[in-house]
Amino acid sequence: MPKRPKGHEQAPPPLFPDLPLRPVETALLIKPLRNPLWTQNKAKLIERYLYYFVMVTKHGTYIDGFAGPQDPEKL
Repeated sequence: MPKRPKGHEQAPPPLFPDLPLRPVETALLIKPLRNPLWTQNKAKLIERYLYYFVMVTKHGTYIDGFAGPQDPEKL
């Protein structure tokens, strides 16, 4: 797509032209979480999962030999 010369920028067309335009609302204020989502136990769980995944898949490559078409018409 060729670049437009400076000063000829146009707003893109609306994504849904049939919908009425509404003014942009201010951002919602969200309170911080009381408890952290990421805990040391979760980090250890993910660490062990990745460790065993690499052990089982021989360096991280996994090919699902049982995967196939989900639609019987596509067999």
